[in-house]
Amino acid sequence: MVNIVTKRGTNEWKFNGSTVWSPADLAASGRDVVSRSGEAGERSYYSAYRSADEQDELSYSLSGGGAIVQDKLFFYGLLEGKKDSFDSYESDRSTAGENTSPNGLAKFDWYITDNHILEVTGIRNVEETDYTEYLNPDDEYFTGKHGNERVRYTERNGGEILIGKYTGHLTEDFTVGVLVGRLTNDSDYITPDPLAGDDCPLVDIYDQDTDDVIDVGCWNNIDVRSLEFGPDNDERKALRLDAEWRIGEHTLRFGYDDETFTSRIAGAEYSGGVFYRRYTPVDFEDSWNGVDIPANAHVVRKRTRTSPSGRYEVKNSALYLEDSFYVTDNLMLYAGIRSESFDNLNADGVSFVDASDMTAPRLGFVWDVEGDASSKLYANAGRYYIPIAANTNIRASNWQYVTTEYYLYDGVVDPTTQAPVQLGEKLGDTLTSGRNSSPDPATVASANLEPMLQDELILGYQRELSDLWTGGVSFIYREVKNGVDDYCGRQAFIDFAEDQGFEDFDADTLSTCIILNPGEALEMDMDVAGDGVLQRVTVPNSYLQLADYKRTYKALEFNFERASDNGWYMQGSYVWAKSQGNSEGLVNSWLESESPGLTNDFDHKVFVDGTDGYLSNDRRHTFKLFGGYELNEEMEVSANLLVQSGRPVSCFGYAPFDVDEDEYEVFERYAASSLYCRNVDGEQELTQRGQFGRTPWTYTVDLGFSYRPQWMKGLLLQANVFNVLNSQRVTEYDEKGDLSLEDEGQNPNFLNDQNYQSPRSVRLTARYSF
Repeated sequence: MVNIVTKRGTNEWKFNGSTVWSPADLAASGRDVVSRSGEAGERSYYSAYRSADEQDELSYSLSGGGAIVQDKLFFYGLLEGKKDSFDSYESDRSTAGENTSPNGLAKFDWYITDNHILEVTGIRNVEETDYTEYLNPDDEYFTGKHGNERVRYTERNGGEILIGKYTGHLTEDFTVGVLVGRLTNDSDYITPDPLAGDDCPLVDIYDQDTDDVIDVGCWNNIDVRSLEFGPDNDERKALRLDAEWRIGEHTLRFGYDDETFTSRIAGAEYSGGVFYRRYTPVDFEDSWNGVDIPANAHVVRKRTRTSPSGRYEVKNSALYLEDSFYVTDNLMLYAGIRSESFDNLNADGVSFVDASDMTAPRLGFVWDVEGDASSKLYANAGRYYIPIAANTNIRASNWQYVTTEYYLYDGVVDPTTQAPVQLGEKLGDTLTSGRNSSPDPATVASANLEPMLQDELILGYQRELSDLWTGGVSFIYREVKNGVDDYCGRQAFIDFAEDQGFEDFDADTLSTCIILNPGEALEMDMDVAGDGVLQRVTVPNSYLQLADYKRTYKALEFNFERASDNGWYMQGSYVWAKSQGNSEGLVNSWLESESPGLTNDFDHKVFVDGTDGYLSNDRRHTFKLFGGYELNEEMEVSANLLVQSGRPVSCFGYAPFDVDEDEYEVFERYAASSLYCRNVDGEQELTQRGQFGRTPWTYTVDLGFSYRPQWMKGLLLQANVFNVLNSQRVTEYDEKGDLSLEDEGQNPNFLNDQNYQSPRSVRLTARYSF
């Protein structure tokens, strides 16, 4: 849910001008991370280089509103300008960026009559950032300054929102509402399109002595979009009809929700249509793709990857009914029910996941314990269905085809592209993964798929401790009762077909991945006989060997608050929490996945092994304290304290398949994301989630100062300092245990620092109201 609160016009015209500046000169530097495998002056000396990075943010706005027609038609508007800039540096390249995109909001409120109100709200929220990328001269690393300009481009994100709402008070006890809305969002659209260098092949060098990967050549983007498709774009259209009807002690709320999400995504291939990885020679005999080669041989991997453009839809709808009523003067009960439907369609508009008439009950109460509003006991229990994200449509019903080949070459490369001039002997067979056509919708998801759902219980108590102090405690419990993810293995289906007596089954006829309920039998359509005819079969989970999808969250929160009096106020809380299971949900925080959808958590049983434990976002203790003190009528100081315990640390490695196994071709492109990790002896072994301790406790102190001068009414000057003590404790270790897919050694940077708290920064604000 996205909740937007705006101001609105009144009969009196009022305006507000403000400037907010976060200057780079007042910010502390980030911390670098020295690699355990590099030496000063080498490309690999730092595994993270941040000390030279800078960011400066300046925004200024003018807002105001009032009556266009007294008591009838009101307007409120806001215009925002900005000048944000940043400079970021890596080992041998750097980037400078600037964003000056204007944005704004406009809102109209029309009181047709006292009982009929029409609202229209429009928002522009677009970020267009101009980037310049630089490359250092040869053998100059971590200079903290820009080198030679490589390319310029503009990247667009964001879009527009338009919302219309009607409210009708038909009687004193009956109110209806109609809301319609449309949101559009462009994602990472780069212009010019194509970008200079997009015709250059993607080339890098893998140093087999140091395990460094070095980008070379004239390419700029790893992936090049299909030309003339336009930006990747998401659109959301929503309709809501609701009503409220008061009948005696009962308040009934009921309504209907309808949403359509549409995602357009361009097809893509590697820059120049091909990816060459050149391997530095080694002084011993080696084997590549099953072929023995002599010492000091030059090897190159040639890989292609293609995917199509498409348009995908998700349709969600729901009916709901809720009744709130007073059993006694002090006890209110509420009960509700929500019936939901989800429908995911592929690029051809054909449904592949259709879940309807899912019933979600809600129940709760609020009890005025003493009868004088000095204390209350409350509870809420409910079931919540979680729709499959639109991103899943693209990943599950789209296709992607990858070919991988290995060659010998003579070491001669093109001076501009750095690609081999002539490929020599091919080493072994061509490896393929994925597919080159859209899967049949009937093969994408389990026919007996049950939607993801979560049950939640909240029980709390709050009371007045004195005239100024209140305190409370609440218990929260959430549990996923049914999970949904995808499975991408092949061997389970090969074994199943063989056991059923089908000798001509071809695993390449399967969808790249299949959406299912982990731990349950998979009912699906398969060309199990290899004759081009789909048959409905049930594959027992004994073949897939997936554990049930598990996730629980338990928390106990204590909170207190002192109301503002005699110039000061305070509020705080302590939360004890546990987050356990074998999957975090729609994203995987360790892999830093930003796109909700299908994770690789259940792509094969090897990704499930060892995962049952405290999840990566589990933090046992969280303390918060916030307060303010008025120095006089003009000045106020405030402070905020956040203290958190660390999160679990695990060891992640590559899927443990031998090169001659069928599953190797499926999973050899995966990052190190299983809990099978290499130990200090280089041996791969199964570890457990959270086996390697936790990150340290962190604490952050923020300070604020406000000045409202009496000599200029309406003026507010503020200064906020975030992380004033510049605490930069570790928030993430390098949890990659395997050095690489090709190398059998342990990553020397395993458990080395990777990320820290954000350094100290300052925000200055000036606001004038008139």
